[in-house]
Amino acid sequence: TLFPYPTLFRSTYAARIYFSDSPATGSNGDHVNESFYPISSDVDSPDYSELDNEYMPNGGWGAPGPAFDTTSWYSANANDRATHRTYRSLHGWHTLMITAVNGKVVYSVDGKTLFTSRGKYYPRGDMGMNFSAWFIDLPFTGQRSWNMQVNWFYYKAGQAVSYSDVQKSVAGYYAAGTNYIDTL
Repeated sequence: TLFPYPTLFRSTYAARIYFSDSPATGSNGDHVNESFYPISSDVDSPDYSELDNEYMPNGGWGAPGPAFDTTSWYSANANDRATHRTYRSLHGWHTLMITAVNGKVVYSVDGKTLFTSRGKYYPRGDMGMNFSAWFIDLPFTGQRSWNMQVNWFYYKAGQAVSYSDVQKSVAGYYAAGTNYIDTL
């Protein structure tokens, strides 16, 4: 977790992420989940919110890969969610965005919209930002390591920011030699 709870809510979230289709070391075949997601700290809260980007290069949860899930959660306990699965490789660097503003959540990769959710699947409470790689459908055996990387993270509270404007902002930070700005 990059930020302590509670911090983030309805906003634009973007990150430049490197996804791996195979481990850096060890045998391939793991059902690994490489993910970028804002989530509430309390799954039992009536305001629970979670917005997932989950990349599974070898599949998982009984489905083949590579697969990329975008999911807006209403209740994790009741498994109540709106989700969309895209079957494609995301090996390499990509810019992922989640925009949650004006009653809708839009998920995109490299400026192309993949999924939109609305209604009860719109965030209701504060969330913290998370990046993780974790294994599903265990057990797999033997030593291995995966190489998910995050180049940058961008957050703009309460506003829908376009892909091109995010790219311009990031380029401006790079040009100015700015490595970190805390706007929270």
